[in-house]
Amino acid sequence: MKQTASAAAAPPAPVLITLSRRARLLRQQQGLTLRSLAAKSGLSLRFLMDVEAGRGNISIRRLADLADALKTTAADLVTVHSEDPAPKIVALLGVRGSGKTTIGRRLARRLKVRFIELDKHNWPWSMALVPLARSTQLAPA
Repeated sequence: MKQTASAAAAPPAPVLITLSRRARLLRQQQGLTLRSLAAKSGLSLRFLMDVEAGRGNISIRRLADLADALKTTAADLVTVHSEDPAPKIVALLGVRGSGKTTIGRRLARRLKVRFIELDKHNWPWSMALVPLARSTQLAPA
């Protein structure tokens, strides 16, 4: 069956995006290169590149081989995890009296993050929203 142009251009399925992010994160945490992971898993380098790009439609057997090489389970590779490796920081900029503090506090409550007014800490910026787990990393230089 031939693939149509619209099917080829379709975005990757959410499960493939989850797999790509999780596989890349675990590989990097273990200090593995794509080449070394290919050797450990028995999968080709090109196929692993496709998996990490969200294009690799992996079979159950290959998923199990990849999971073994990454010292995890197949279920772990396709499960959405709450930890996000990229910190989420929102900065609100505006003139004095424009409502940055009011909006910032409400947004922080909604996003369940800490609200910091940076001008009270002698920072050049006025305020930011940061994740609670990462808030201790912010310190004036």
